[in-house]
Amino acid sequence: MPEPDQSAARAYGKARRRIGRASAAVSVVLLVVGALAGRRLADWLDVPGPLLLDALAFTIVAGGAFELALLPFGYARQRLSRQVSISRQTLSGWLLDRAKGGLLALVFGTLAIAAVVWVAGAQPHWWWAIAAAASVAVELVMTAVAPVLLVPLFLRSRPLAAGPLRDDLLGLAARAGVAVGSVRVLEAGVKTASANAGVMGMGPTRRIVLTDTLIDEGAVASAASIAEVRAVLGHELGHHRSRDLWRFAVLGALSTLLSFAVASWIIDRLPDALAHGGPRTLAGVPALALCLGAVGAPLSLLEAAYSRRRERAADAFGFTVAGDPEAFARALEGLCRTNLAEYWPPRLVRLRASHPAPGERIARARS
Repeated sequence: MPEPDQSAARAYGKARRRIGRASAAVSVVLLVVGALAGRRLADWLDVPGPLLLDALAFTIVAGGAFELALLPFGYARQRLSRQVSISRQTLSGWLLDRAKGGLLALVFGTLAIAAVVWVAGAQPHWWWAIAAAASVAVELVMTAVAPVLLVPLFLRSRPLAAGPLRDDLLGLAARAGVAVGSVRVLEAGVKTASANAGVMGMGPTRRIVLTDTLIDEGAVASAASIAEVRAVLGHELGHHRSRDLWRFAVLGALSTLLSFAVASWIIDRLPDALAHGGPRTLAGVPALALCLGAVGAPLSLLEAAYSRRRERAADAFGFTVAGDPEAFARALEGLCRTNLAEYWPPRLVRLRASHPAPGERIARARS
């Protein structure tokens, strides 16, 4: 089957990548400048209070400057998405979401910075291991609570009405051996035209989620549309059946531990003009962030390669449990049209991607 015209998707992908490269370059420059100015910034923000208050002031100024510097790139992505009719958000709605994200980053960033500085001062030889373990623990907790605490801050949801689609998806989960608490519809249509489906949460918070852009609740679902949604959910259920969340948690833990260990080794050998005493002081926090970013970049390529392997395994599971590989291929084609996704992104992009190229996945389904 010939692939459809992808000129619009390629143009959209190129534009997004240009914005991403510019944003990444500015981020690196800001981190270097922050590391060089770490001592001066910390001295200027020194407040007569506990460490947590110092960390709050540091996060507000340093994090706020970082956010403001990158805001134009975020707006450029939003404007581009509106131009191609993917985003439906108004400027005020987009700014409100950015503000919510900024407040969450402020809370978690302040706690993280204060914790790292305190641990590095109390345990100068093993702070990196403690910080890595705490980071992994927080990530697991956030994965579990995200569907009930974080997602509602940005998107409303409602239970999927009783009917053939709901019954079919619950039956699919039962056949896959994955316990789900509910099937919910995310009201994403007010913000975006893009569509998706997935399984969110862990344990008691695990639930099937569908965007309202993927289904038409006002119409009787056809057998073909149910088959396509079932095929996509079969893939997502494959991740949970294979305990991929725990696989990725272990991989993430090893990557985080190695990142902190190497970053600790590097920062101990940096000149004081950059390190400013290391992570036991607020002045050394930008240098630590720079080191973690430098170490994490090559590790992210290994994580992406493993992720693509697990995605292929989840595809294979979905073909089996849903019993209709052709429906999976049609569903991916529809998602590519809706989301303006490229079937075959540039090779370097595929190397960094967490998923195989859509063209590869479609061809595998049809083979």
